Amino acid sequence: MKRKGAYSITAALLTIGFIATAALVVWFLVGATRSVVNQPVINVVGTPTLVDTGTTYTLYFTLTNIGGSAANLTGIQVIIPGDTTTYTASCQPTVISQGGKAHCSVSLSTLPAGNSALVRTPSGEVQILFSVIKE
Repeated sequence: MKRKGAYSITAALLTIGFIATAALVVWFLVGATRSVVNQPVINVVGTPTLVDTGTTYTLYFTLTNIGGSAANLTGIQVIIPGDTTTYTASCQPTVISQGGKAHCSVSLSTLPAGNSALVRTPSGEVQILFSVIKE
């Protein structure tokens, strides 16, 4: 008995299996990359500024979206280290597209001891360092 056909069928099945496995790996990598790229990424532009008038304290900062999809800035929170209050900032516009900017401000009840804050958005958190201007 000669079994020449059995070896070629085995080789063909192994080749098809390797090609199918490679296709699944490529499909996974492309899908994972696409989902990561299509996320908003928030970044701070310029130097955030805290204006101290002696009675009011307002923090101004500008955010930009360097990600691949629009970012919603509705209800973003500002957390000052050492302060027990979580503040809500207002931004214009409230939705920034890819490459867009939004100007934000938040009124603070007390003058912060330091010069840093954490901005928490639905897209993630950004640490900011601000300068203080006394009027």
